[in-house]
Amino acid sequence: MERSIEVQTIENTFYDYYSSMGYEILPEQPAYPSSDNSVLFIGAQISTWKPRLLESLEYVESITNPQTCVRTQNLKHYLNPETSINFCTVFRTHGVLTNRDFQTTIDESYEYITEKLNVSTDRVMIKASESLAKKFSSPCDVQIDKMPDSYYRWEYGDPRLAGSGITYAIKTPEETFLDIGNVIEIYKDGTLSAIEWGFGEEILAQSISGGEHPLVHSRFLPDSVRHGIDNPLSIRLADSALAIVHLANIGVSPSHKDVGNILLKYMQSFGYLAATSSFSSSEDLIKEIAEHNVTSNALVKEIVSKTCRIIGSFVYKMETLETNQDVSRRAVFPSSEIDRIVVQ
Repeated sequence: MERSIEVQTIENTFYDYYSSMGYEILPEQPAYPSSDNSVLFIGAQISTWKPRLLESLEYVESITNPQTCVRTQNLKHYLNPETSINFCTVFRTHGVLTNRDFQTTIDESYEYITEKLNVSTDRVMIKASESLAKKFSSPCDVQIDKMPDSYYRWEYGDPRLAGSGITYAIKTPEETFLDIGNVIEIYKDGTLSAIEWGFGEEILAQSISGGEHPLVHSRFLPDSVRHGIDNPLSIRLADSALAIVHLANIGVSPSHKDVGNILLKYMQSFGYLAATSSFSSSEDLIKEIAEHNVTSNALVKEIVSKTCRIIGSFVYKMETLETNQDVSRRAVFPSSEIDRIVVQ
């Protein structure tokens, strides 16, 4: 089995490799406010590239850049014990946008994974629909998915843009395959315009090194937090706490329209989850994450303080809740009775 890998190694080898291939490295863009008015936050790297794609019919560059993203889908799953949270709310991507062809981009990406990251070739697989599999010569095993072609199509918040492509998967040390990224043909007004290839560094690190969750490999979490992620509750606590700190750190306040409401929901979710586990340790957890990500930011400190007060409020409500059962801090996840006190 290959050695464990750090996300900084993934980043360094990625940009060393693609710069040597003639790609221009662009700087990261703020996740908020986004240049893409179809989203509240940059939730995928394509959001930073859409203006370039929409400028002209034929895309003529080969670029690459890192991008910190915010995916808010986890919000609706935090309090549901039946739903697994498999991805990070705050994550970092690396990818390319190029005028090179589909086959070249697949060959380059495969070389990066197997030669630059030293992932054994027998651990790498491509997933594709039957029709897409006919469009390229694969350097590795191909799993012809039974899903329809529509499963391998992407929409980008603009009717002029659409994509179709393949998915890379890597076998983990636990002998399961994780989907780590995609190579996608992007069409503008029905005409092939560019090729995109990208991945999240946390999920790639997890596929190579293993671990309970991609958060175990997050550069945004201190070691003390990452090493404590070992069950569904710890995943939810770390993920929601990091979302709170990151949103505050990029300037989001609960008073802001739309995005402020999202931040408030993260604060409420973390407050409830913390109240069902341990008030003191959860308060320490969010403070550690804040200290790891900022040196001095008044808004972050204010939001962390408000979140700690929310924890106290939930603890008080639970302890005074009239019920025949003792629910005070006993529930790992909410019962139907406790759900009533969660602010939606």
